[in-house]
Amino acid sequence: SNRAYAALLLKNYRKAYEDGIKAVEYDGGNVKGWFRAAKGALALEKAEECARCCVGGLEVEGDNRDLKVMLREAKRLVEKREKQAKLDAEEKTRIRAYVEALKMKQVRLGPATFQTGEHMPTIASTSTSESTKFNYWTLFVYPESMQTDMVEAMHEDDELGAHLDVLFDPNGPPLQWDSKNQYTRDTVEVYWQTNASTPYTWEQVETKLLDAAGVTRREADDDTRREIVAAEKTKVDPRDQFMRVIDPKTKLGDLLREKEFVMAGHPVFYVVAKGTEFRQQFLNAEWEL
Repeated sequence: SNRAYAALLLKNYRKAYEDGIKAVEYDGGNVKGWFRAAKGALALEKAEECARCCVGGLEVEGDNRDLKVMLREAKRLVEKREKQAKLDAEEKTRIRAYVEALKMKQVRLGPATFQTGEHMPTIASTSTSESTKFNYWTLFVYPESMQTDMVEAMHEDDELGAHLDVLFDPNGPPLQWDSKNQYTRDTVEVYWQTNASTPYTWEQVETKLLDAAGVTRREADDDTRREIVAAEKTKVDPRDQFMRVIDPKTKLGDLLREKEFVMAGHPVFYVVAKGTEFRQQFLNAEWEL
């Protein structure tokens, strides 16, 4: 019992709990042993063990105020855990349904290659119980000028041309970086890069989402977390990366189902203008971001 007390002073709570338990095994009437075991258990967040030790001590000394206070703390911890467990279960159900819906779309998600980070698709308001629709945070890159445009919620049923109509509206403000007025609705072409990054497995996607949602840490997912870190560091062989031109009538969702389309954090499209010297450099891969 005294050694359990010394362990508490040293904040060696596991030892305090073990010695307190040993003390009451020798003498069930040792209130200090019950108390010290309970305190060690509570510090280790072993709420059930703490409560059991408090009850054991109160059976010996029913009016022990410290044990009563600690028993209430243990019960609050149990209630908090039960509440968190319920929230975790609800979040797991939601995320697994979300992942299954994405799998049905045949999209592939991978680590970001731009500093814009990762933007997971969001469920669109047009979704129904029979069909889930997604919006995508989408980046348009102008490699010639190193400029970008962003569409926060590009719907999977949107045709690419509809967004080009907005980005290159002749009645809109001029593009400050396009001093030669080469980038117009009629002259621009849009490309996507094959195998933009190494795709995550669906297990990795689920683990990332569960962690991001604050679901209680799962030791079973530690191997998957290490795989995610490895995937983020893996470079795609440049021989597997090519620029493919996009028909403006193509819907985003159809494009995402292309076998070699990997969303590098989010959809990325490259915009160049026909008839420019840079266009040929772009197609010959004689440029760098």
